[in-house]
Amino acid sequence: MKRLLLFILILLSNSRSIFACGFYPYGEEVRFSMYSPDFPLLKEFQLFIYSSDSFRSYSEKNIDTTAFDENVILWRKTYKNIISLESVHEAVYKLEKKDFQSSSPNSFVRLLIQTKDTAAMSYLFFAKKCSGLNEKISDPWERNEYAVIPVRNKLMQEALRRSTTNIRDDLKKRYLFLAMRLAYYNTQHDAVRKIYEGNFAGQKERDIIDYWSMYFYCLTEKDPVKVNYYAAQVFAFAPDKRFMAQQQYNDSVQVSDVIKLAENKQEQAAVWLLAAVRNPYKCLPYLKKIYAVDPSSKALVFLLLREVNKLEDWIYTPYYTEFTPSISAYNSEENEFDAVYKERIRKDRLYANEVYAFTKQISAAKVYYPAVWESIQVYLNIMNLDYRRALTDVEALLKQKQTDPFVTDRLNMLKTFCEVAVQPKGNALLSAFSKAELMKQYTQSNYKFIFAVSKELEFRNNAPDAAALLSTVNLSEITEQEDGWRKTIFWRTRKGSYMVYGDFYNDYFDYLDFQYTPDQVKSVIARVKQEKGTDAYSAWAYKRLHKDLDLLYDLTGTKYMRKNNLQAALQYFEKVNDSIWENERYRYLDSNPFYTDFYTEHEGSVGDTITYTKPQLVKTLLTYLKRANDPANKDRDYYYFLAGNCYLNMTCYGNSWMMKRYTLSSSTYNRTGYNDRDFIQPEYAKQYYLKAKQYSKTKKFAALCLRMAGRCEKYNLQVLYEQKKRYDASRSYEDQIFKANKYYRQLKKEYPDDYDELLSNCESFTPYFAARR
Repeated sequence: MKRLLLFILILLSNSRSIFACGFYPYGEEVRFSMYSPDFPLLKEFQLFIYSSDSFRSYSEKNIDTTAFDENVILWRKTYKNIISLESVHEAVYKLEKKDFQSSSPNSFVRLLIQTKDTAAMSYLFFAKKCSGLNEKISDPWERNEYAVIPVRNKLMQEALRRSTTNIRDDLKKRYLFLAMRLAYYNTQHDAVRKIYEGNFAGQKERDIIDYWSMYFYCLTEKDPVKVNYYAAQVFAFAPDKRFMAQQQYNDSVQVSDVIKLAENKQEQAAVWLLAAVRNPYKCLPYLKKIYAVDPSSKALVFLLLREVNKLEDWIYTPYYTEFTPSISAYNSEENEFDAVYKERIRKDRLYANEVYAFTKQISAAKVYYPAVWESIQVYLNIMNLDYRRALTDVEALLKQKQTDPFVTDRLNMLKTFCEVAVQPKGNALLSAFSKAELMKQYTQSNYKFIFAVSKELEFRNNAPDAAALLSTVNLSEITEQEDGWRKTIFWRTRKGSYMVYGDFYNDYFDYLDFQYTPDQVKSVIARVKQEKGTDAYSAWAYKRLHKDLDLLYDLTGTKYMRKNNLQAALQYFEKVNDSIWENERYRYLDSNPFYTDFYTEHEGSVGDTITYTKPQLVKTLLTYLKRANDPANKDRDYYYFLAGNCYLNMTCYGNSWMMKRYTLSSSTYNRTGYNDRDFIQPEYAKQYYLKAKQYSKTKKFAALCLRMAGRCEKYNLQVLYEQKKRYDASRSYEDQIFKANKYYRQLKKEYPDDYDELLSNCESFTPYFAARR
């Protein structure tokens, strides 16, 4: 067609559903999560939230660690907490020796100078001098795995010497740690172990310097059980070393062996914590172990959040989006997906109930973060499908004075979800509260929450509100740094129903195109016409649908075209504003649907001097069919033939394929889930060509009709071959298809003199068509 290439380019530039070649969402891109675990009081665990991504460092995640930097906290404690964490952090990590002046704006620096604490300043200057040597440097000559640097050994000896001078205990420990660290990076592992065992091992009370030292000792340990024990202690009590400590953990080691090394309940809890963090599957037994030894553990609340986010993935990723959970112990073929995940979801809901039962055994007042604990209980009931209890509990919690805005945000979200989910089919509506909350979550780009509410409305037969909410998702421009993939929602189609170019969506229009019935789209249109945008929710939720009203009319007509209901299709095409047909989106109609020949598919042809809009095409087709079906009409064969041309052109092989679809793919014939089989296996066209033969007045025209019916049959056989591998793959299937084409065989039998001419001469179409009379 003349404008097909232009249209495809426009479609690729405008569609939100077509991505770079080869893109397919997976992992974090599909993991369903509407209960974000980013609570400020748990920020130190942000690296280890449930995720299909590998853990990343604090710097990679751009997390400010000042508030939970145990080294900074220890320095501040040494000076009676009279200085701010921020000033200590700056002095310790950022300022240089020249910045230590009495006029410094930094309060910690001024304090050290005013109190003449030369010992502390001397240590800080020495530590800054060593900091550039705190990494392994490869030997360019490859004589050893890492290069040994003399200056590093010299500084290590200096640190040891300083630790033996008349110096206060806290600085002595710090110098010993510096010596250990320098020794490790200088590959002097025996020195590391000697310093640790002679100065740090066996202590009953430890601070951050002890755990830092334990980390480097852990790096030199060979016994995997001991490695896991030391890594667990460092992970639990040295937040800044967590990322590196968990990398030392050996998952093949039995936790029961590691726990034997724990000397007290605190150490036991540390072992269970790291074991749980490293385990992406069910960890309720680990939570119970931690609660038994440390009920008020901050880690306990964090691990409960991890279990909730796991359950979201296991239950809601397949339930709402029909993707496989981002982390799954189960693998199944696509054709087993429904059965496997229906049973899996059932079992995971039972597990959610187990987790809920555990949380109810504990007084929320005794845990580290009571408000979060109670909000999680509400969510667990939602996962259990106990919406009434969840709604009662969440309303009771909201009546209490919530001081944490992050908890309040989650509770409001859960209340909205419950208000929709508790309603019966056919009567699900949005309350004023829910509407306000949906708009609020939209400002936070919480598209997965909006999508979940949309699906719940859809499940309850409220297609208009579901479509309206769906039209709001994935609209804001989110950068990758803002976790854009995590906020964007992708979802797949039901089993047995496919899009032209794939099986997933991220835009409402494509979803309505392939999943909504004509009646559902009509109900959406009716609601759009009712909603005038006079209130904030209507103006927001229906904004895009108002803008797309003509597209919805066109979509309804297009769906009727797939059903071959021409009168209904015309009714909706005529509702579309005439200016729409001049839009580049519809310039594919710049071709003649009533003309084709033996080979013309999407390219331009001699017949394209006549073009049609969608309503013009349907009107003309109806007129031709009326004439063809009229027994008194002497040209019935002619009009049946033109109808056959039109129907062939409205399949994926013709110049007017967008009468039934909005996109086209080279893999179209592989799709078995179309609700319009004729789009890939042209039955209507074949029927009308055979009707034309039936009423033909000449042998040549009758032979031409069989030739065109044979073209339709060729496409039908191609689909059967691709879908069922029906033919012998060891031979050329083009030859097999040709021999299997019954209309070509009929042509040879009935019109042997015309057989070769029609099948081998591409220019024979015109004279044979002209021979109709």
